[in-house]
Amino acid sequence: MDAALLLFAVSALIDAIDGGVARVTGTVSNLGAYLDGMMDRIVEGLLLVGIMMHGIPDFNAGGFTTPSSVWIALLLFFGSAMVSYSRAYAVYRRAIRDSEVVSRMPGVLERAERLILIFIGMVLYRFNPLYLTYIIVLATVLSVITVIQRMVFTIKNAE
Repeated sequence: MDAALLLFAVSALIDAIDGGVARVTGTVSNLGAYLDGMMDRIVEGLLLVGIMMHGIPDFNAGGFTTPSSVWIALLLFFGSAMVSYSRAYAVYRRAIRDSEVVSRMPGVLERAERLILIFIGMVLYRFNPLYLTYIIVLATVLSVITVIQRMVFTIKNAE
């Protein structure tokens, strides 16, 4: 588990600084932005696999016992995917054409905050596995709020 936390922390740190380095060095490009977004999804996919392997306790819902890790990972994936999709789809459908307006798109739980929350949950897992479950549910709820914020923003700023 300690190795998983270390790898997670290192990948999150690298992910947090790569765009900043590109901006400072003047090497920002559309291809770089594309590759960054693709790598973000790969890292999040690996994070979900790690959570599923982490050993969150199962739960019984409606008489069916379901591996909690699967449901939790799917909820987190849905929230993670929808946050980035909400911005990308607004641009793709040209609902918002001005990149300056797109850059102001709000979100209570951006990717960095989501990664920090999950990291905290993984650390707290050592004390009680349910803490990770609660934090993932919190991240999912905040992700849904972010999607709603972005939809409202897109509606108000549509061209």
